[in-house]
Amino acid sequence: MRTKRSAETRKECAAARGCPLWLGLVFLLAALGLACQEPRQPPNFILITLDTTRPDHLGPYGYAGADTPNLDRFAQRAQVYERAYATSSWTLASHASILTGLLPRQHGAQSMPTGANRSLGYGVRPLADSFLTLAEILSAAGYRTGAVVAGPALRGELGTAQGFEIYHDELDGNDRRFHGKRAEETTDLALEIIRQFGAEPFFLFVNYFDAHAPYAPPEGFSKPPAASPEREDENGTPVVVRFIERLSAGTPARPVGELPPDERAQLETALAGYDAEITYLDHHLGRLLDAIDRLPAAEESWIFVTGDHGESFGEHYFLSHGAHLYEDNVRVPLLVRAPGSRALVRLDKPVQNHALFGTILQAAGLARPDWAEPLPAEGEGMEVVLEVHRSDSNIKIGGEFFDRDLFALIDDSAKLIRSSRGPTELFDLEADPEELDNLKTSRPDLRVLLEARLDELHGERPPLYPEPGNLELRKETEDSLRAMGYIE
Repeated sequence: MRTKRSAETRKECAAARGCPLWLGLVFLLAALGLACQEPRQPPNFILITLDTTRPDHLGPYGYAGADTPNLDRFAQRAQVYERAYATSSWTLASHASILTGLLPRQHGAQSMPTGANRSLGYGVRPLADSFLTLAEILSAAGYRTGAVVAGPALRGELGTAQGFEIYHDELDGNDRRFHGKRAEETTDLALEIIRQFGAEPFFLFVNYFDAHAPYAPPEGFSKPPAASPEREDENGTPVVVRFIERLSAGTPARPVGELPPDERAQLETALAGYDAEITYLDHHLGRLLDAIDRLPAAEESWIFVTGDHGESFGEHYFLSHGAHLYEDNVRVPLLVRAPGSRALVRLDKPVQNHALFGTILQAAGLARPDWAEPLPAEGEGMEVVLEVHRSDSNIKIGGEFFDRDLFALIDDSAKLIRSSRGPTELFDLEADPEELDNLKTSRPDLRVLLEARLDELHGERPPLYPEPGNLELRKETEDSLRAMGYIE
């Protein structure tokens, strides 16, 4: 455990580097308000992220093979977003977006072969100190802030610890360094933070890592695969190697159900371990949710359960995440329980979970910048903008195919994916949810329209990270961003 700077020190640091004008107004209005009304206990905020967890493998999303009773129970009083997206397909980029409200191209916390930080075994640009995070803003407004992160991609040196008074990121030993904390330990540490904070208003961030590979659940949680494992092909080639060969050769993707029987059997074995890990995670998530429900301020607390990315199990010849932007990698669970929630509400419009930044600021009664929109009202959706950068690890393992950056835009059911190496893909997600029918040739009008809109959005949301050569801003834009505290 590392104890972070005191709230007073954080306020002083924020001011020194350019505390946003909108945050200063919050303190002024709050002070004036105290003279006009009796003080009211601010709501608690609990943000829970389920690393690598696909929504279509959870009970609230209709998965027949799910064993997630605690998440099922939580959903009965929550808003369940059925088309929720992360901003990227790997951990750091996605979490940095949730904690800042910015897209990866803006905050810059991405994989990059030339990145100076290599604590994950590949080049990474951490989240810069110049960004204001949810924890910093809430801490400055009087909240206690604590976090438990189970995965290595959220270690403090990668920038996500900013603003947290307590940040449990300990991963001792080689096994924990790569495979993270187990859900039991993660929950125990989260419960200790809750006890330490007592009756004070708090922001708690808890990251569970269990659904991540190698899909090896603890004893007592194993599940048999749906199909009996068959031996590998006569050359003994593992399925992941066969997938890479097909990707490199440009072999058209096909449904997982049409893969050779031995490949499907290998995937079913991996899926059985994956589902079992989710069941184990759910067991200990239930302990945390029960403890929150016993708090005196439980009815005034906001609880958010979401994910940072999904996982591929043979879709598009892939097994893992962080190297593409297809639905199985970027769709995430998103369940929100607001104070007073009494029934399950399903929402089917596309949304993106970095909007939790604006949602939490709004719920806390704090001012938010115009660009930090909260989750939209019922019946409304968002333009979804996605991004994943090349990783030297992926290039080393998979070859030249992975030496590209990807960008995507989703507008209702239309989805455009653009590669930095040129190829473009266009899909109708309603008619083709598996993204197998590329419409770029048959629908050039739609492709041109979405490409123009993606370019426009990139122009509206320029990079903000402090790296020479990346900031080409008009003076008025630069002055505005500096006034909000996003650049120095």
